[in-house]
Amino acid sequence: MALDAAPWAPACSRRRPPALILESAGDAGTPVREARVASGFILLLLIGILIGFGITRVRKRMGVGVTWSTWVTIVVVVGFILLLMWVSAYKH
Repeated sequence: MALDAAPWAPACSRRRPPALILESAGDAGTPVREARVASGFILLLLIGILIGFGITRVRKRMGVGVTWSTWVTIVVVVGFILLLMWVSAYKH
């Protein structure tokens, strides 16, 4: 007989909830995975906006004009650089 930590507990209480279980290959559409991806994109966007704010402040002090295309370009470039750093950090 195998020793369980709590043999008197019902079998359903010893298992983790299915939403918290992440499989290596089949977790593409689970709510936990989608929430992690969404929060990662939000963080990426916020970092891009903060860096864009700093760069536009410097550009204004130098007397260079700032437009919406400047903001979008900065956020996209920062996001791309951060994604490249993330991909290079994790081996797939």
